[in-house]
Amino acid sequence: MRTPLFLCGIFTLASFTAGPVLGANAAQKLKEQVKEAAAQDNAGGANAIMGYLAQALSMAQQQKNNDGALREWEEIENDCQDDIAVMRSADADKAFLAGLPRLSPPAQAQLLFSLIPHDSNSDLDAAVAKLLGSTNDIQVMVACIDLLGAHKYDGGVEPILKQLKITNAVCVQVAACRALANIPDKKVVTPLVDYMRQLKGGRLRYESNAALKAVTGQDFNPDAATWDGWWKKNEAEFKAAQAKAPVFNEELKGEKPDKDNKEGLTYYEIPLTENRIVFLLDTSGSMTQGGKPNRFEKARDQLKDLVMRLDENKVLFNIIAFSSNVRRWNKQQPLVPANAANKKMACQFLDDSRPGGGTQTMSAMEEALREVAFINGVETVFLITDGAPQPMLHSNVKSIAELPKGNSDIRRRIKWINQVLKVRLHTIGIYTRIPGDPPEQDAAGMKDFLQGVAKDNDGTYKEVP
Repeated sequence: MRTPLFLCGIFTLASFTAGPVLGANAAQKLKEQVKEAAAQDNAGGANAIMGYLAQALSMAQQQKNNDGALREWEEIENDCQDDIAVMRSADADKAFLAGLPRLSPPAQAQLLFSLIPHDSNSDLDAAVAKLLGSTNDIQVMVACIDLLGAHKYDGGVEPILKQLKITNAVCVQVAACRALANIPDKKVVTPLVDYMRQLKGGRLRYESNAALKAVTGQDFNPDAATWDGWWKKNEAEFKAAQAKAPVFNEELKGEKPDKDNKEGLTYYEIPLTENRIVFLLDTSGSMTQGGKPNRFEKARDQLKDLVMRLDENKVLFNIIAFSSNVRRWNKQQPLVPANAANKKMACQFLDDSRPGGGTQTMSAMEEALREVAFINGVETVFLITDGAPQPMLHSNVKSIAELPKGNSDIRRRIKWINQVLKVRLHTIGIYTRIPGDPPEQDAAGMKDFLQGVAKDNDGTYKEVP
């Protein structure tokens, strides 16, 4: 597994009080020290946990070619984030603010995500707005924007607007739209309309529309001309206020026509509004169940039909098949245009796929998020599967039956990776059965897992009985 750019960097521990962790059980020792630091909701605990976060990041970088070890160290990073989020004392907050400039960009980003649930603090918010104006690091940009939006910081409007451009990473654009939706300010309307005008369909058009609706209280379709006409008539008298609570993902309800989706294109009844898509197709052995055609054959044919109908002028896509191993259709490029040649090759890849083996869902998701989404920007991932994920490589769990209900460790990891990338994750559970099929393993846990992944990541869960 290649470590994504947002986990790379040089880490300096000298600024913090945490000592080095060495030995064969280093990860477990560090996990214990993180918990001890978090229990000290004061400046000393805050400095210690920032040092531990930096250590975990450094170790993850060293283990970037060892999936199991990498996941173990990244789990500690996630632990640090969760613990910082509940360290709310004034002394701890002051220490976090003082330590922020001394951290590497990856550690800065994770600290900022952790501070989002903290109360708004003018000193912190001002420092974050300044950092947003000076950084070129994508993960720091997203974390800054998320925090400023969550804290409804007026001083964040200008630096956020500077990041609202179609040349920026998809995740930065999503974060900017969502943050501006939370900060009622008259001056965001014109930039949002201008931004929408440059978009050629896709999810981002709806993200900007949701922001405009929240700020203005109006309920228009995502059409720049409509918004522009209304704004020219009302700008002079308009007074900004939080007219409506932001509502995102409305396009998934399919209640209003999408003029750019002329065919009413859907996939398992989920409206297809995105331009940058990755499909994860389960090819494990259990996909041979369900009669003739079996689960795999039905899913394969559905996907082939969809691929042939993708708009070749707008859509970029890729396909990842997974069982015990992960196979990406187009390995040379993260995303490719949906032209006739690529559609034909993609369908041939699906025809050549054969079900068999286990269900390495986490490895497939890491491929989609880290090797595709971070490199080329992805709006949506569809996960089509019939089985509960197998344990991650670093886990001590020996069988699927021993996994926690809902596969919470894997669900947590997906959400953590995606906090920067903002990819919408749709999940489709295929449960077709006929008499004589073997009993399902942990069917309830599987459904909980798929529902949870979709809920955590702006997606929709669908069942195929």
